[in-house]
Amino acid sequence: LGPAAMSFYGMAWSASRIPLWILNQALGLVLVPTLTHVRTDTERVERVLGESLRHAYLLLVPACTVLFITADSLVTTVLGAKWLPIVPALRVMSVSVLMAPLVIAFNGLLVAMDRAHLTGLATGAQLGTIVVLVLPLATRWGVVGAAFGDLVSTIVLTTVLFVLCRVRVPEVRWEVAPAAVLPGVA
Repeated sequence: LGPAAMSFYGMAWSASRIPLWILNQALGLVLVPTLTHVRTDTERVERVLGESLRHAYLLLVPACTVLFITADSLVTTVLGAKWLPIVPALRVMSVSVLMAPLVIAFNGLLVAMDRAHLTGLATGAQLGTIVVLVLPLATRWGVVGAAFGDLVSTIVLTTVLFVLCRVRVPEVRWEVAPAAVLPGVA
């Protein structure tokens, strides 16, 4: 990408992750101990996961929507007009951040159920996707292509974690759609 484009990419990545960092402090640090405590009660595990996803999306969807819609004015106001090239990448990354609550929940469940080693498979799939996709996408479409590579790798990570949870912890039913869609629609 070159130094200037990498600066744009890095700034877009950091800015898109601000809502995620805040959410991770609230959800990530509490979820694993809570799930570990109730892990023998499948009903409570499902309730904890469902409620944490619902609350996470209730906070994250509006933040990412505001970031997506106002990206150009936010960048101009906070960073100045010379940073406007990050806007398209920032918008793509604000969508990829919406996978984060699922990733946090899936990781939390695997760790709480003594299957933390499986997260390495998902991370490996994500890194493989980054290696395969980012260079050709960035070469063709620059910073926006790299952002799409990040989005696809995040989707791969989320999907692999979901499959691992379904296969290794089949007793826990995932009500992902109601937990994520309702706040998203609201």
